[in-house]
Amino acid sequence: MKTIVPGIIFILFCVFTSCKKENIQPSDTVVGSSQRGDEVGGSNDGYSVALNSCTGLINSNFNGTPIKGGNYIWMHAHIKVVNKGSGPFSVFSTNGHVSFTSKGVDYNYNVPDGHINFTNSTSASANWDGSTWNINIPLTEVNNDEIFLTGFAIPVPAAGFTGGFPVEWTSSFTSSDPNNISIQWQWSAAVYTDFTTNYNNIGVTVLHNKEHAGAPTSYKRFVTGGARGGGGSNLTGSWSATGSSNTCLIFTIHQPD
Repeated sequence: MKTIVPGIIFILFCVFTSCKKENIQPSDTVVGSSQRGDEVGGSNDGYSVALNSCTGLINSNFNGTPIKGGNYIWMHAHIKVVNKGSGPFSVFSTNGHVSFTSKGVDYNYNVPDGHINFTNSTSASANWDGSTWNINIPLTEVNNDEIFLTGFAIPVPAAGFTGGFPVEWTSSFTSSDPNNISIQWQWSAAVYTDFTTNYNNIGVTVLHNKEHAGAPTSYKRFVTGGARGGGGSNLTGSWSATGSSNTCLIFTIHQPD
């Protein structure tokens, strides 16, 4: 068997399938879907790609507070592990997108990938490498109801955003043990008057303890009302509806015998 890195697999997937997007209609609901083991490939390359994808969508509204230009919206998501196997395992969120419309303008943002490794370590940590959140969680915390998955900041344009509009977040979920692992997930958003894209400096909360997962504690003095938060002590905003998703296989390429 020949293995290949995820980025190359995604390129091959696009070549073979034209990257068709699943037709999901936003209606303030939660959608989950999965395809397991779909085979795509070409007869000339000598390989077949085993494509496995579980896609989740959550559509929830921002509150009615207008968001001023020059501020930042901290968008973030967490998971809760519902079913799991035994021993260490990993969960991956990829190909995420956030989209909404404000003042007649459509906005679409790519969500950074999130890789969560559940290990025999003794402490939780989150590291931003410039494109991906790499998160380490002790197996003793696998039942925590909020485990940080990913997050990113949206700079608000000078014209600002109105409040009260729907926001759609989609992501694909894979894991190292898809037959045993399923998750629930939620997203939220809070507005900050100052922020940074050097996410290792925001002091993000990885597990729900004194603060909710995803809270950027180093910037708490800059939180204000808007998005899904009211400012004050609410560093994360209110959670969206809850999405449920299977997790599917990590992509592999199999060489024919």
